[in-house]
Formats: sequence, structure tokens, C-alpha cells
Amino acid sequence: MKIKTSMAIAAAVAALASTAGAETLEKLTFAEAVDAADIAVVGKVTGSSIVESDGQVYTVTEFDTQDTVFGQVGGTFSVRFPGGRLQNTLVPMGEVVAGSPSFFVNSEALLLLDQSADGLNVVGYNQGIFPVVTGKVALPNDKGGMVSLDKAKSAVAREKADK
Repeated sequence: MKIKTSMAIAAAVAALASTAGAETLEKLTFAEAVDAADIAVVGKVTGSSIVESDGQVYTVTEFDTQDTVFGQVGGTFSVRFPGGRLQNTLVPMGEVVAGSPSFFVNSEALLLLDQSADGLNVVGYNQGIFPVVTGKVALPNDKGGMVSLDKAKSAVAREKADK
């Protein structure tokens, strides 16, 4: 009886594992992330909203453009990431997605964006986000580590020009 139960559990686990969706995110170098970007912009978060689309929950974060390093973006723009919590439903529903960033109103970030048919996307899922904290940005150590926002913008512009 134990063998039949164990085999049934193993079969159920195998069936679930074969249907579970998963993605592997390729780690990008700084140069690869900048190269993949159509736009590099410093944005300030003005708000966010939660939307549902095709049974998935997404957080849409709105930004005011503070400065553009390269590419073109309007005075305001938004990016969408999977996950979030729907409040206006009969039963509150949420979805947490590993690696999805959280932005706070009035926070700033240097963002590497690519343009797609769906709108603007952050390069490498969250690898194109460089938060600005007290006027400083954490870049990879070989690009200077913690540097001023101006130096970070220059590093991004130089990297793009080298391609």
C-alpha cells in the first residue's frame, strides 16, 4: 500500500512539474544591458496602479522624465511588471513574482528601456534599473561602483557610444 501511495504522489508531482511555467533570466553585463536599450532615462515615480490582463496581475508604474541620456521618451512614461495586489475584487487577490521590482512614489532611478509593441520595458527584466539615492547611483564596480548621477549618466552614454 505504501508503494502505491508513494508512486501516486510521485506521479502527481511529476505531472505538476511538467505543467508549471518557469523562465530563466539571462544575467546581462552592464555593456549588454546598455546595448539592448533603446532609451536611457532618469525617471521619478509619480504613482502606480494594478491591472489585470488575461488572468494575470500587473503593476504599472508611472514616471516623470527627469533627464534623458539617449533615445526619446515623453515627459511621462510607464512600465509594467508582473505581480501586484488587486484590492477592488470580492476577494482581494495578489500575485508575487520573484525579481519584480518595487518602486516608491518620489523615488528616482536611471532606467534602461527597450521599446516593444507592448510599450516600454526595462531591459533584462529588472537588470536595467539603477536606483538614485541621495544623488548617487550604484553601477557595477568596474564602472565606478557608487557614483554621482552625472557620472552614471556619462558611463551609460559612453557605453552606448562605444557600440
